[in-house]
Amino acid sequence: MCGLLLSTRPHDRSDPRWRRALQTLECRGPDALGEVHTAGVSAGHRRLAIIGLGEAGRQPCTDDADTDVLVFNGEIYNYRELGERYGIPAESDTRVLHAMLRMGLDDRLSELRGMFAFAYWRRSGNEVTVITARDFFGVKPLYVARGADGSLAFASVAAALVALDGGHDPDPVQLAGFLATGFFPAGASPFAGIEKCPEGVVTTWRPEGGGWTRSDVPLSLDPWPVLPVDEAVDDSVRAHLVSDVPVGVLLSGGIDSTLIAASAARHVEGLRTYSLTNPGNAAIDESEFAKWNAAAIGAVHTEVPFDPSDSLDTIRALVRSSGEPFGDPAFIPLATLCARVGDDLKVVLAGEGADELFGGYRRYEVERWRERVVLRTALRGAARARGGTRQYLTSTPSQRIRTWASWAEPDDLLAHSWLLSAEWQAASDLLPSSTSEALAQRQAQWSLLPASPRGLGLPPHRAYDLTQWLPNVFLEKSDRASMLHSVEVRVPFLDPVVARSCTAVRQRGTGKLPLRRALEQLVPTVRLPDRKMGLSVDTRALVTSSGLGDYVELALHDRRSPLLVEGRRSGTLLAARAELNPVLAFRLGLIGVWLNDVAHPLVTH
Repeated sequence: MCGLLLSTRPHDRSDPRWRRALQTLECRGPDALGEVHTAGVSAGHRRLAIIGLGEAGRQPCTDDADTDVLVFNGEIYNYRELGERYGIPAESDTRVLHAMLRMGLDDRLSELRGMFAFAYWRRSGNEVTVITARDFFGVKPLYVARGADGSLAFASVAAALVALDGGHDPDPVQLAGFLATGFFPAGASPFAGIEKCPEGVVTTWRPEGGGWTRSDVPLSLDPWPVLPVDEAVDDSVRAHLVSDVPVGVLLSGGIDSTLIAASAARHVEGLRTYSLTNPGNAAIDESEFAKWNAAAIGAVHTEVPFDPSDSLDTIRALVRSSGEPFGDPAFIPLATLCARVGDDLKVVLAGEGADELFGGYRRYEVERWRERVVLRTALRGAARARGGTRQYLTSTPSQRIRTWASWAEPDDLLAHSWLLSAEWQAASDLLPSSTSEALAQRQAQWSLLPASPRGLGLPPHRAYDLTQWLPNVFLEKSDRASMLHSVEVRVPFLDPVVARSCTAVRQRGTGKLPLRRALEQLVPTVRLPDRKMGLSVDTRALVTSSGLGDYVELALHDRRSPLLVEGRRSGTLLAARAELNPVLAFRLGLIGVWLNDVAHPLVTH
């Protein structure tokens, strides 16, 4: 796990912008700093040493910096098997990946088992190419910026590219979409000129006409076997334990992380597990289940209390280190948990991805009713009679109100959005044209879901969660909240073997029944909560007690706020809606923090 930076415009090592860009990556890799500067490329790397602790894992990785340079973030768990397959000395996963790329094995990257994002610069004679890739699910981040001089720059976080280029203008379309949904979709960021590289794709960049052309080839699950679900999960956990340092588990009280921990405990003596407690809110505290289950599997368990009133410093640190606002309040307790983990370990496993793959969310049951043609019409009529969408727009959107709004909505994307606490109307009140464009972009992405290999043949709403919501909300949360404290989070459910096995199950129902059965076999005395809570946060209490409300005011009223670019100088309507929906207030507050600390750092507050 690391932070990377690569630019096709060479920089002097002492260039202040280059140094600031590398500094933004420091928390991602405190163990080592490496740089390469040649006439064709500058590359930098901050290292968190996990596999290949010594010289074998050093980056940037190169045999001859005038001909090729690799910077890589993540871990490849089957690097020894790949080394044996291709005759490569398996000193580290970095060296194996570098050798595969040097050998021209770009078409074999689907054989990588792990989480990864990399940029590889190569010169052969007068021909220069850059190859970039992110793992199948997008566990690891990678951003790209195109310079006015035709150069390309890649980094693990948008903050590094903003520092390298000396600033980027905010993108009001993407900010409108974030305000409505709480995330930036595939390919987007809050900055004009900075994009996320696509997940599950190998991209080859070639210079042409003063710029660069790109060709994308999707990664495939075809090389991987189909196993029974319980065997697939255990096989993945064993693979994810490959490390030269100890590995623990983030343990909530639910099925997913408990199954991961139970499996890991079979292979790790004295496994360490960590969970949060919510002393001030018993309704969202499932720590008793985590403690019970940790004892049942023989783990050494640690509890970490979370107080939402102490959140502002963590919020600001998360925004500054990534360069972006975030919409999921669970970033904050996860960062608190990882701060404690970092006292003991560098690596933990977590249960992200199980709900999307195995149908764990309650909203999927709501969507199943809409999938039935006969019921769909009847439900729409009943929901409209109850004022479904109107109720949503004029009250606090409880789960019941979100359900009725979804059933009343004819557009499939919007119907799913209501279940995810979307605020398209509120965003449109302030930024009508930007919001309209943002919605059109999301609808275009929805229309492409049936052809997406990453959708795994799931129904559109679940494919959307797997390809949009998961990588751009939950996986960004896992990456940023953990890396703030130099901790690596690995996600065994998001593994090619588990994914293949999931597609073979094809259960119609929801509730993650195959995972529950596997867990009950491993831990017959397991105790589970009646409803999923995970890293639940009382968002209203967080906004009111942490001081985030002041940043809501900044987002709505500061003269340089990009939320005012369309001439609507008053945020009265939006402020009123934020009073009803604390999720919207949180998004506004995060935009305010982002404006204050990243986009306009000279704004006084």
